[in-house]
Amino acid sequence: MLHPSRMWLAAMALVLMAGCGAGGSSSPKEEGKGQTVVSNEPVTLKLFMRIAYPEDSIKKYIIEPVQKKYPNITIEIINNAKGSSIEDLIAADNVPDLIFLSTPYVTDMRKLEVVEDLDALAKKNSFPLDAFNKEALDAIRKAGGSSDKLYALPFSTNYAVTYYNKDIFDKFGIPYPKDGMTWDDYLDLSRKLTRVVDGVQYSGVNPYALKGGAPMSLNYINPATKQVDVTSEGWVTAFRTMLDFYSIPGNQYMKNYRDLFLKERTLATYITYDNTQNLEQLEREGKPMNWDMATFPIMKDKPGIGHGIDSHNIAISSTSKHKDAAFQVLMQLTSKEAQMELSKNGKLPAIQDAELQQVFGEKVNILKGKNTSAIFKLKAAPMRQINENDAFVSKEIDKAFEALTTGNTDINTLLRTAKEAAEQTIKKEQR
Repeated sequence: MLHPSRMWLAAMALVLMAGCGAGGSSSPKEEGKGQTVVSNEPVTLKLFMRIAYPEDSIKKYIIEPVQKKYPNITIEIINNAKGSSIEDLIAADNVPDLIFLSTPYVTDMRKLEVVEDLDALAKKNSFPLDAFNKEALDAIRKAGGSSDKLYALPFSTNYAVTYYNKDIFDKFGIPYPKDGMTWDDYLDLSRKLTRVVDGVQYSGVNPYALKGGAPMSLNYINPATKQVDVTSEGWVTAFRTMLDFYSIPGNQYMKNYRDLFLKERTLATYITYDNTQNLEQLEREGKPMNWDMATFPIMKDKPGIGHGIDSHNIAISSTSKHKDAAFQVLMQLTSKEAQMELSKNGKLPAIQDAELQQVFGEKVNILKGKNTSAIFKLKAAPMRQINENDAFVSKEIDKAFEALTTGNTDINTLLRTAKEAAEQTIKKEQR
């Protein structure tokens, strides 16, 4: 939904991708030298899309690379819809071979017992897992409930940066944001940028990205005690930081902050995940923005750490009759060749290779001349320890945030109330 300069690995032929962290270097063996020999007989693999992914991207980055490498393998897409949810497919004894999902959903799939541990298949095929983004792999293992189990492999990762409107900075004579700036730096910047000019209210920085605690890897539930854990020092710091921004006169929280940045052009910065498509749409509409990007803000006590890790992953069904063919598909989708195409088109690969960084976005006109190196300078924050009751806690955090932005500034009481309400809900659900 955000990396100090990292060391990128060189020389790897096949791997799965994750996000923006560090990894080892190891090259998979050529087919026939350690990899499973798969039949050339025609086979259809069903791919269930647990999360939405653009149809053209499915064709370009999944179906076509598989057809090129394995013309005998057909990928059949099953979208997550009414009547075709994973629960519906299980009930109909029609469990897919592959599942495309974000990391938190790994927990759900594990509970349904429909995902295969991929460590054995990786070992069988001499497939180097250390070529992936470490934070992405660790997050998947966390979601799977065990460091010894890997229920999916990263396919691509999301990145988060600070987008800024250069025209607003120029209008006020304020220097552009620089890579490596902290939230405190952006607080000072927001005070300078938030002002009324010619009857127009301009605002500087919206700290909404801190709401869920992802940049600080804040747990909703303590993994050791299993108790709701939203009154910790980290949560207080996150809410205090947001309050500092929203306390600036004229910089109050606005739910349409994306429109304020992209359409109304009154928000100077937009701290968010990949925003390329929206900026391209402005170009097509003849309303281009004079923009650039800088690194995601960092907490001063967490140097080099940006946004929370967020990746798109692919799992193999534990009931699939074609697990070896399915793993061959995963290896192809995360091969250097396939990942190179992703990177050239401005999508962050999951594997780590210096060449992939160098070619990032070269086929995307709107990224030419932009500070895309900001995408790679920070390491992604580790994902929190996912718990099956997180949704109940998240709902109460949302309520606390809403109260914070509408005038209730007693942070300790807000978080304590959120904790107590979540505990009551969880207790009720467990009866």
